[in-house]
Amino acid sequence: MPIDHQKWASMAEQDGAPSFDLYLDDSGTRCPFKPSRPTGGGMDWFALGGLLLKSEDLAAIESAHNSLCGRHGITSPLHSAKIRAKKKEFAWIGSDPARGSAFLQDLEETICTLPAHVIACVVHRPGYNARYDSEYGTKRWSLCKTAYRIAVERAAKIANEAGRRIVVHVERTGKTEDAMIRDYHLEMLTLESYFDPKTSHKYQPMSRESMERVLVKNPEF
Repeated sequence: MPIDHQKWASMAEQDGAPSFDLYLDDSGTRCPFKPSRPTGGGMDWFALGGLLLKSEDLAAIESAHNSLCGRHGITSPLHSAKIRAKKKEFAWIGSDPARGSAFLQDLEETICTLPAHVIACVVHRPGYNARYDSEYGTKRWSLCKTAYRIAVERAAKIANEAGRRIVVHVERTGKTEDAMIRDYHLEMLTLESYFDPKTSHKYQPMSRESMERVLVKNPEF
């Protein structure tokens, strides 16, 4: 279902102020206790990242996406995992090297020309466990709690400097996971930063009041 940009822009634009839209997707397992299943290169992580876009640029960005798909006869979503693996709807990238090479180059050029900030947070699971297991044990946070706070706050600082608000869009995962994201978002609006002030002060965490001014109340899934 297409995103109703006008609906969300109207929620964000209070008193005529322009807005940002932050689109996030995750990668990896968020639970710190699961056995490690390193991906290529031996990395074992949870990542949350995406693009921070100006609301007034959304129509042009959607048009660029549609043009890209039209040039290559693509009718399915551009799932990066399928594209990289050359599987399912994108198996032709491997079976037709010339067409695949042309598409991948066009895809890269299209992405690189988008007017966007790239926002991401990656949590290294073995390092996280080595640092916090002895102190917190089974009370260690899910990795998504750390990643969501950091990624959204990075975007919020950009929005705050630009005098804009943010609508956060997160890919739907499941009822439990989506409820966790809603809780993290609410905490950013109602609580001060829950990171240790002794170790986080150099990152200049935003105050609750600043978050409340910048973030639209609920994330969109």
